[in-house]
Amino acid sequence: MKKKIPLFILMAFGWLCSFCQSNNDSKVLETRSSEVYKHYQNSYIATILSGKGYYLDYQGAKNSPYFGDNGLEFGTLIYDGVTFRNIAIQYDLYTQQVVVQLESKNNTQLVILDSDKVSDFSINNYKFVNIRMDSVMNSGIYQLAYKGPNSSLFVKRTMDKYEEFSVQEITLDFRPKNEYYITNDLGSFHVNTKRSLMKAYNNSSGLLSILRENNIRFSKNLIENGLITVLSLLEPKKIEVN
Repeated sequence: MKKKIPLFILMAFGWLCSFCQSNNDSKVLETRSSEVYKHYQNSYIATILSGKGYYLDYQGAKNSPYFGDNGLEFGTLIYDGVTFRNIAIQYDLYTQQVVVQLESKNNTQLVILDSDKVSDFSINNYKFVNIRMDSVMNSGIYQLAYKGPNSSLFVKRTMDKYEEFSVQEITLDFRPKNEYYITNDLGSFHVNTKRSLMKAYNNSSGLLSILRENNIRFSKNLIENGLITVLSLLEPKKIEVN
């Protein structure tokens, strides 16, 4: 007599076949039937339950694609109007997915958040905000690297993926790719050079003096610290725009 194959096995096999044909780097599974989902579906945390589970797929990579440490960190999240404190959270810079970990009595689940519902979150006191498209910045998650009374510095953090081939193996590598933006009384500006910084302040003589007096450099590895230093020296007093 032929044994019947359980329905869930057939469904899992079908999903696996479709996944193998895709080029996605992170695996997305429906989790609505999981123990964790059932545990929270009638609580205030239910708003987080998108139904999409997150499964790590970066083992053996040279560098981590996550912001900060490779593991989850406890932080604060504002999601769909609800504030969650001391929640386990991580930010995948390659896929641009914000992920939280939920626990029930006997299980844990990594859940992908709906980006449209994320207002802001913090990881190790680093704050990230969800910006809707303006004249310069595209919609998405940005780190708020500096905030003063007149100016703010936002960093769009992403990762590029590289595969290194050898005779015996393929090694995965992730390299950071950051874009910097300043918002002030004059608007929003993409800033990656001293010239673009000067333009953001209408070629202010005060800003030029700060750059010269402090020997601030804008090389690839120093631009972020340079911008933070400049803004901290500019404020709290406001630049007089020529």
